[in-house]
Amino acid sequence: MSKKLREEIEEGFCANVKSISTEDLKEKVQDESWVIVDTRLNDAYNGWKLDGVKRGGHIRGAVDFSANWLYVDSDKKDKVLEQALKTKGIDLDKNIVLYDANGKDALLVATYLSKKGYKNLYKYDIKQWANNENLPMERYKNYQMIVPASIIKDILDGKIPETFEYSKNIKMIEASWGEEKESYAKGHIPTSVHINTDIIEPPPTWMLTNNDNLAKFALDYGFTKDDTVIVSSSASMASYRIAII
Repeated sequence: MSKKLREEIEEGFCANVKSISTEDLKEKVQDESWVIVDTRLNDAYNGWKLDGVKRGGHIRGAVDFSANWLYVDSDKKDKVLEQALKTKGIDLDKNIVLYDANGKDALLVATYLSKKGYKNLYKYDIKQWANNENLPMERYKNYQMIVPASIIKDILDGKIPETFEYSKNIKMIEASWGEEKESYAKGHIPTSVHINTDIIEPPPTWMLTNNDNLAKFALDYGFTKDDTVIVSSSASMASYRIAII
C-alpha cells in the first residue's frame, strides 16, 4: 500500500462512509442493488475465527475483497483488482457494505473504492452479526487445511487453536527443492524441519517415487496418522506436494 493511501485514510478521506445497523443489513442481503463485501483476510472469510469473532466464516451471500490485496506489490495489481471488482459484482451503481472485525480493513477498501468513484459506501462490524446465532454464516469445507500465520503464532505460543483439539502432536515442516542451505537457512518457521522435495520426487525424472520409498520417508521423519503436520514453503506447490504425500 502506498504512503499516500495511508495518509488519506488517516486524514479521514472516507469520512463520508456511513455505518449500517444489523437490522438494516439483514434486509439488504437479498437486495440485488446491494453488495455485501468481506474485507478481512481470506482465511477469516473461508472459516477461521480471527480477530475475536465468535463464529468463523462469512455472511451468507457476501463476496470477498480483502484489504490485504491492496498491499500486493505487482505491476499487474491494478488490473487484477479491477477484474476482481467486476467478477464479484462490486459495481459503481450499487450500494456497497464493507465489513471487518478490526475497524481498519473496511476503511482501507472504502478509500480504494472512493478514489475509483464509488459513492454509496457503508461499513459494518462483523462481530455483531457473528454474535447472533440466528443469523446465517457460511464457511468453506476443509477451510482449516490452509492455516493462517496468526494460527501458527498461537501454536508456537503453546495455544491449541480451533480444529486442532484432537491433535496428539503438531509438527512443522519447511518444504523446498534442494538442501537446507538453499531456502531453509534463509528463514523458516521456528521448530520446522526441512524436507527436500527430491525425497518424494527423485532425480533425474522428478516423478513420484514408489510406495516403499514413501513409507520409508514417513518413518524416517517420524510421521504418524495421529500427527497434525503443517507444511510451509516459499514455493506453494512444494508445500502442496509434500502435504498430499
